[in-house]
Formats: sequence, C-alpha cells, structure tokens
Amino acid sequence: MYIIYIVSRLFSIKKINIVISIQKGDKIYKNFEIYPKEFFKNWIRKFCGLFINIIDEKVYLFHQIIKKFLIMLNLPYQLKFNFSFNSIWKKSIFIQSSNFVLAHSCIWYLQLDELYRPEGRAREHVSKTKLAEKYDFYYYAAQNWVQHFRAASIPERHSSIKFGLKLFEISPCQHMSWQRFIIERPWDTTELQNVHLASYLGFTGIVKRLIATSGVGPDPKDKSGRTPLSYAAKGGHLEVVQALLAMPSVEPNPQDRYGQTPLFYAAGGGYLKIIQVLLATPGVELNPQDYIRRTPLSYAAEKGHLEVAQVLRAITNIDLNSKDAFGRTVLSYASENGHLKIVQELITIPNIDPYLEDYEGLTPLSWATGMGHSKIVHALLAIPGVKPNLKDNEA
Repeated sequence: MYIIYIVSRLFSIKKINIVISIQKGDKIYKNFEIYPKEFFKNWIRKFCGLFINIIDEKVYLFHQIIKKFLIMLNLPYQLKFNFSFNSIWKKSIFIQSSNFVLAHSCIWYLQLDELYRPEGRAREHVSKTKLAEKYDFYYYAAQNWVQHFRAASIPERHSSIKFGLKLFEISPCQHMSWQRFIIERPWDTTELQNVHLASYLGFTGIVKRLIATSGVGPDPKDKSGRTPLSYAAKGGHLEVVQALLAMPSVEPNPQDRYGQTPLFYAAGGGYLKIIQVLLATPGVELNPQDYIRRTPLSYAAEKGHLEVAQVLRAITNIDLNSKDAFGRTVLSYASENGHLKIVQELITIPNIDPYLEDYEGLTPLSWATGMGHSKIVHALLAIPGVKPNLKDNEA
C-alpha cells in the first residue's frame, strides 16, 4: 500500500513486483527474484483487500477518498524500510517513508550493470521507448527518483545523501543516462558536472557535499559558462539558491555564453521568491542585459509572469522603452504573447511609448493584431492619442 499510495501514475503488477523484489546491491536485472505473476497478483489482493482494483494488470486505489483514510499527517520524522503492521489500515501510511522507500528502489534500479557499457566500446544510442520496453521499471525510475528523493525530506547528514550521490557520478561508460528522461535536453555528460545537475534538480544537501569535497569552489562552469547558481535558479530551487549565495566566495552575477545571469533564469521561469532573494543580494546587477540586449524583465513579460514582472519593473531607473537587438521592447513581447494583465499594467506607466517600432517596423499593436489577441488590441486602441495606422516595413 505504501507503493500504490505514493506513485505518480498507475503501476502495473510487474512494476510493483520489481519495487518489492529489488534490493541494495542487486546488479543484474535478469537475476531478480521476481514472484510468479499470478501468485503476486493474488498476494496483493489478499494483502490490500478492498482498497484496490486490478484491471488490465494495473493496480488502482478503489477510490481517491481512500487516500484520506490511509494517510497519517503530523507524524514525528521517520525514515525506514521496514514497517510494522497490526491489521489497522486507518492512518497507517507515512508520506515521507513511502517516498523514502520508492526513491531507494528507483536508485537501486538505475545502478544496474545492464545500463552501462564496457570500457572502450562506442556509445550505443538507444531510444527512450526501447529502453522502457526492455527494462520495465527504467522509465519510472529515471523520471521519478528525484521527486521521491526530495519528497522524503532526507536530512543533510543522513546516510542516504551519500547514497544519492552515486547517481551524480557521471561515468564515461554509462550506457544510457537517466538524465535524458527528466531534463529539457540530454546534456552531453562532458559538458555537465555533477554539481550542476544536483543544483538543477534541487538537492541542497548533495550540492553542499559536492562543493565541499570537489575543491573547485561554488562556481565551476560548464561548457556554456553556467554555474550551479544559474542551474538552481533555472530549476526554481530556492533552498539551493540560498545555500549557494551563503557561500563566501560565490559569484552572484555569473554570465554564461549568452550573457545571461541567474536573474535571467529565475525571471524566465517565473520564480518570484528566487528573484526577490537575488535582488536583495549585495553585488547583484539589478537590470543586466544579455548578448542580444534583452533584460530579465523582457523574458518575464514574454512568459507572462505578472508578479515577477511587477517586481522587476519597480527597480529604480529601469528604462521600459529600451530596445533589444531586434528593436523590441518589453511591451512588444507581452503583446505578442497575449499577456493582457502585463500589457494593461505597462500602458498605465508614465513615459512608456506604446508606439515604438522594432526593426521590422512592427509595433506592440501590430504584434497583438497579428497573433489574434483581441483583448490586447482593444486595450492598446483605448490609449489616448492611439496611432492605429502605423505601417511596418512591408507597408
């Protein structure tokens, strides 16, 4: 029940069988002591009783209200693998412990020898679909171990932090990386250091330990010039950002090869609390420009992050009419992408020019009209002295 309760998607009988069967130190998938399917199915039915349904080899909770019946809140902190059961189901499930167990099962699975290739052999590309077909639990383990590990709230000094470090030991003989299942693109492992990945995924304890033992300080750069602070801001992990900024020698304004600092990544992701922490940090550049002269406010407006845009707009001496390398303004990006509330707020600001043309001759009104954002078109047309007939470069 601990497993069925906590999983983020429906589990098949086979996957539950694997989670229960795998043990620390297991190295060969085909050597797992898996229970016979029918025996295991009957065992689950007998043990979980009327709480579950099994349909098409997948296990369902009979009704979502069962979760409220099973869960125990406000318990003293506890992490363990073995649970006593006295035949009383009410308030018997501990969320932290459930995540703790499933996180370890995922990590054990991801360390199987079959997922590595012998030294010297060329790296073989295997599609994610084929991997998922061959290794039944691989897709779930790769996508979800991070979520379960974080949700277990494992203390920094707990032995499991060291255990979690093993998955950040990026090896040249790794056959297929779990990273490609959970990040935007499969970074080349020669580009990405383990501390970058741990920062991006939000593992504060692991980040601290990696920096303490690496001897390279808190600002190692990948091939794109990003530091752990940039990755933590991009991932939206406030606690990691705070931990890195608390380190005496950390650089709060590291620029990557695109000229972007952590403030850009937090703004683009809409992470308000991280924005506030960065802006309050001594030495942080408040209104930087990247290599195409865009600002954090420009990206926040493009993505529609209203609260972030409000905070960045309030910075002293910020020029809301400044143009980037394409001649575009903050209002231009908000209008193009249909963010009405940001547009409404911007056009009420004294001295903002709603008629500025970009290098193609397009105004915010042109962008809103072209993209079919009728409410923004009406808002722009309601501006006193509106100029609705300005022509672009194509007349």
